[in-house]
Amino acid sequence: MIEERIMDSKPNTSDKLVLDNMNLDVADPATLERYRNSLRALNGGHPWLELKEEKFMEVIGAAGYGTDGKLHPTGAGLLMFGKEYHITDEYPDYFLDYREDDGTERGSYRLQSQSGEWSGNIFDFFTMVTERLSASIVSPFGQDGSVRKENPEALAAAVETTVNALIHSDYDVRRGVVIRVNRNTVEVSNPGTFRVPLPEAIDGGVSDPRNCQIMKMFSLIGLAERVGSGLFTIFELERGGAIWYVEISESYNPSRVTVKFDLSPDMEADDTVCEIINILRTDSSATVAIMAERMGLSEKTVSRILSELKTAGKIVRVGSNRKGHWEFI
Repeated sequence: MIEERIMDSKPNTSDKLVLDNMNLDVADPATLERYRNSLRALNGGHPWLELKEEKFMEVIGAAGYGTDGKLHPTGAGLLMFGKEYHITDEYPDYFLDYREDDGTERGSYRLQSQSGEWSGNIFDFFTMVTERLSASIVSPFGQDGSVRKENPEALAAAVETTVNALIHSDYDVRRGVVIRVNRNTVEVSNPGTFRVPLPEAIDGGVSDPRNCQIMKMFSLIGLAERVGSGLFTIFELERGGAIWYVEISESYNPSRVTVKFDLSPDMEADDTVCEIINILRTDSSATVAIMAERMGLSEKTVSRILSELKTAGKIVRVGSNRKGHWEFI
């Protein structure tokens, strides 16, 4: 924990480090070409598209000059474009894991960086995960054939959360980036802690990425901003009713941040419902009387909304009415 804080306090993020012990051939050429194509799709006239591979890697922050005067990969270049077995030479605890479970016998899927079936780097992981999320969330049909309401805003939240995790992960900490998706929820967790206080991160406007070069690479293809808007965007989508409760937790030894939200709302999330959810998020033991007093509503109204949340499968009461508490499902 102390070592992590020391690393976080350095002016240059660790992904800027030039890896003198590695050559540029650790990068996967196919991944680099896919990245170029993403930049081309966003801005076909970008001048960097005409550069040769080594110069292209340098200008995007994937390569830098070492003590020998030659170009070598940076930490960001290795993580974004490298082959997994080279990445783990430098980052032994590096691991990416995406899991799906739609509740059916055949509806499980897993993508993980150590499988040897693909490059195992960050950019290819993000690309494949986004394709899976798009099929799972935006498509009107679930993988089991059931009809699902289209929800592109929920996809935006899932993609935003995934990008945030990859940018802010501490790749020297064990357990790696893990994304779990089922029929109702998306959960994304990454090693590391918040570099700014959580309330400031939620409010937006403060940017302090753990991996600024990785952030630059995602920004170039339109997938990240430098204004600290990640969590703010996710909570805006919650307030707009595109997704349900957003639950954020931070743990230690090893340090870890987890973001979880419901991607299939079954009832309208108006301001009153959102306020009740926010109260339960900060005080799970709040009684109907306490919530009614805080909100200036009748106890009957609060009880009705809680009942609707229970029926929709969003919350559950654990214990008695007097001494129990609420939990999000």
